[in-house]
Amino acid sequence: MKKLIIILTAALALSIGASAQPSDSFHPEWKISALGGANYVSSDGWTIGFEKGISPNFQVGVEYYFLPWLGARVTGSGIMGKYPTNPYQEHQFSGSFNYAMIGADAVFDLLNIGEYKSRLMSPYVFLGGAAASRFKTGMEESAFGPAFRAGLGVNLRLGEAVKLVLELQSNTLGNQFNTLDDNGVFGAGLDDCFAALAGLQFGLGGQKRREEAAAREERIAAAKAAQAAAAQATADRIAAARAADRARSERLAAEREALARGENPRAVEERIIFGPGRSDLPDSENSKLLRILNVLNLYPETKVTVSGYADKDTEPAANNLTLSVLRADAVKKALIDAGIDATRITTKYYGDSQQISDIPGANRVVVCETR
Repeated sequence: MKKLIIILTAALALSIGASAQPSDSFHPEWKISALGGANYVSSDGWTIGFEKGISPNFQVGVEYYFLPWLGARVTGSGIMGKYPTNPYQEHQFSGSFNYAMIGADAVFDLLNIGEYKSRLMSPYVFLGGAAASRFKTGMEESAFGPAFRAGLGVNLRLGEAVKLVLELQSNTLGNQFNTLDDNGVFGAGLDDCFAALAGLQFGLGGQKRREEAAAREERIAAAKAAQAAAAQATADRIAAARAADRARSERLAAEREALARGENPRAVEERIIFGPGRSDLPDSENSKLLRILNVLNLYPETKVTVSGYADKDTEPAANNLTLSVLRADAVKKALIDAGIDATRITTKYYGDSQQISDIPGANRVVVCETR
């Protein structure tokens, strides 16, 4: 008995530091349990022959937790009790008797008084009362009367709906419960029945409710996400409309300024210079290409002509037509990659058949003209 008490006390201490899962939603749940173990019956304060007072015990129960830390249960227990020889009554010798006890208890989960969590180990205490019946034996008639119950235990989670239960009980009963005294049925003295039990507890429907609650929370989260996405889409549309208004205002302002200077703001020419024999766009010419893009973006109806050339003096004549094609196509691709529709771009290729400048190297060029 002492070893069992030490083990159970250690389990209770470990449970306080046991790892806990993230906070769960509490759902009321019915539970059933089946426990087995041993009990010891004492008599009116004297304990002659301890080992002769130990006998098997069995308990079944149904309980319901309606708060995270508070539940109620009904149990049925019994089988057999033993009693030692009574040194004060010569006609009472050691023997055994059968009994049954129906109990009703309030159960307090010690770790869920605060925040509810699904823990690996949960200690609890219980208080309650019972109706105890001792069946007729060879020496005494049957007896029936009340009892007071208290105890402590721990639940060890084995799965979502299964727990291992370890429990210690103290049942205080009337004086003649173990048939050893003769001062009246359930008289002035008291008998104690101590029990150490272990077994399994099964949850009924709690896992399904948890899954339903999780699914409900997922649906709510999805609805909130969809609502947030719709709100973001609306905000994006408003921002895009405002940006379009700003762009239109900028375009009109640029047109007014250009017209005031006697210029056509939509007619822009840029000459993009290439290296000898090269058709890749030089980084140094990016600002010129950017100006063409700005005009095309400000005026969606504006188109651009891209004309490729090669230099007769600094490049071999045999490759110049191909080189002018590659240069014009490189500029066209850069415009398309920047978002300009291909139908707004016209390409022309001149090789070295036309020289637009007398400066050596100035004909290695692509001329972009908007209109």
